[in-house]
Amino acid sequence: MTSAPDPQLASKLDAAEAALALASRILADVRRSIGHHEPALEETPPAPFPEPERRADLIGIEWIEAGEAARRFRTSKSKIRRLCRTNPRISWRIGSRWYASLPGMATKLGFK
Repeated sequence: MTSAPDPQLASKLDAAEAALALASRILADVRRSIGHHEPALEETPPAPFPEPERRADLIGIEWIEAGEAARRFRTSKSKIRRLCRTNPRISWRIGSRWYASLPGMATKLGFK
């Protein structure tokens, strides 16, 4: 059984929304008058490589363990781990294991 909406509650909600809209307009006017501008939202630039999805079924295909990445790219495991720690776009940590994005690591190491 559904009950009909309370007309008194609906009226209060309408009044609150109108007051909020008025307050937002006043705040915008004050900001303009003092020269305060809203900071633009900083967008993350797109990756220079296709970013694989973080899905378990892609481990071993698009995501490889740090040791395997070191072998494939002929570099040290410590360098791969450091790149994983400092570049969240090209790495994925599951438990204590680091996984590296194949296209991301290849780009980062200059193979693409």
